[in-house]
Amino acid sequence: MQRSRHHSLRSCASQRETKSFESIASGIEGAIQQGQQHFDETMAKFQAQSASLAELQRQQTRLEQQGLTVPLVNLTPKELADKTRQQITAQMLECSRSYAYHDTEISNRYYDRLEGQRN
Repeated sequence: MQRSRHHSLRSCASQRETKSFESIASGIEGAIQQGQQHFDETMAKFQAQSASLAELQRQQTRLEQQGLTVPLVNLTPKELADKTRQQITAQMLECSRSYAYHDTEISNRYYDRLEGQRN
């Protein structure tokens, strides 16, 4: 009888221990998943920042190529205004071409979709 009781107590303790280990494992698994999610979010932000930095560097290079390499302190206010106006105009023309292209692409897709619905 005492053996049976000891065996029963041992079995209950083993079950409690197993549940405890399962709970710990579940917590560790959740922490790993949360860490992986945090890592993925951080890497996505890093990639976005890298893309933004690359775009800024590209814009800086373009501006330097357009002639903004003259030190601004050597320009009169009128020269500075004229140079700024020229740079803004050049940049707006470039953006305008890009916007026109994207607008055409969007309207073509929209037209194709509407035509597809009619057929």
